[in-house]
Amino acid sequence: MQNIGILLESKIDITNIDIIKNGNPGIGGSEYLLLQLFYYLLGDGEYNCRLYTKGAIVHNKYASSVDSDLTALKKAIEDKIDIFIFIPKNKDNDFYNELEHQKLKSIAWVHNYISYKVIKSLQKCSMIKRVIFVSKQHYDCYIDDELIKKADYIYNMLNIKQHKYIPPQNKEPIVTYVGALIPTKGFHKLAKVWKKILKKVPNAKLQVIGDGRLYNKNAVLGHYGIAEAKYEKKILNYLNDKNGKLLESVTFLGSLGNEKEELIEKTKVGVANPTGKSETFCLSAVEYKTYAIPVVTYKGYGLLDTVRNNIDGILIKNERELKNAIVKLLTDNLKNTEYGQNGLKDGFLEFLPDTIIKQWKNVFYDIYNDKIATIKKPTNYFFDDFKWLKYINYQLKYFFHLRFKSIAFITSQNKEFIKSILKRIL
Repeated sequence: MQNIGILLESKIDITNIDIIKNGNPGIGGSEYLLLQLFYYLLGDGEYNCRLYTKGAIVHNKYASSVDSDLTALKKAIEDKIDIFIFIPKNKDNDFYNELEHQKLKSIAWVHNYISYKVIKSLQKCSMIKRVIFVSKQHYDCYIDDELIKKADYIYNMLNIKQHKYIPPQNKEPIVTYVGALIPTKGFHKLAKVWKKILKKVPNAKLQVIGDGRLYNKNAVLGHYGIAEAKYEKKILNYLNDKNGKLLESVTFLGSLGNEKEELIEKTKVGVANPTGKSETFCLSAVEYKTYAIPVVTYKGYGLLDTVRNNIDGILIKNERELKNAIVKLLTDNLKNTEYGQNGLKDGFLEFLPDTIIKQWKNVFYDIYNDKIATIKKPTNYFFDDFKWLKYINYQLKYFFHLRFKSIAFITSQNKEFIKSILKRIL
């Protein structure tokens, strides 16, 4: 029986790990996904699984508290861990050197887009046997990098509960946004068009689940406790009336746990990140479908894998399309029903725990048996991320043995360089 170790870094407190099967209890997406994987591997019975928690409190006999990355690795060796899973964000050279020294086979589970420094570290470390991305679009982003030779993708898993079904014709025109209130999650785009939506649907309501602390518990929020001060001001400029008061149609609910279910059940249209930025998958987009709620979100990035355009949602590219899509789904009950039922019927089957755990087990088997990864051809060439250019670069490198840097590497390197210059100037 293989021993699997998982490193969790967070200041969360989970009293009962079983609550994970009921959905996200109001923690960050990465923490939730790590706990999910731990929970379902434990229940599978084929593996001895241990969770190493750095800052988090998890009450489970298979969880060990550690004070640093290096302590976690040392404990993993003591526990005879065969494969160690971690998120590569904020890992320094000492961490990768220790992986090499201990010869600990590892999986870097990449939830977000990564910097050139991380790319470089993952390339060089021979003990990183797989780099797992969370969607095909996420994987495709690095198709022209050396990293792809030991990469694969596994979708994020989604717990499914039986939700109360309310036909759209029996619902109020409620639009719900679920997500962090930070610029990269795009709520400001929805805020910007909300008054235009009200002109078309005067009785529409907007409920906002999430705040500026979802991913950073130490974030200092503005006066109204919605988001960091600068972003909060931007949002409220769009959502305040002429007297400077929040529109009656808008409600900010903060970060919620499972109590959000009743609110979402009454929703007529679900909105996920309208800019698509930073979205490698987008759990909230898939979650709407389990309630038979059509989704409106961006046409690009990981959302191309999670929402099917004009089948269980509408993918948009700009503010005009965002407004029109929401208005259409608020006013056209037949289309709302069609998209909602399509999502409920088969829109999330490939993200179910049983399916996803089998894919993780296949990766464990391949690593344990020293099998190399198979490179997968990209899809959706002409959307975002200059994928067509990346694929040309890939072809040149691997067919003609040229040594160009990847587009993702160059882009990240340039961003870091520009940031360093701005810091000096400002």
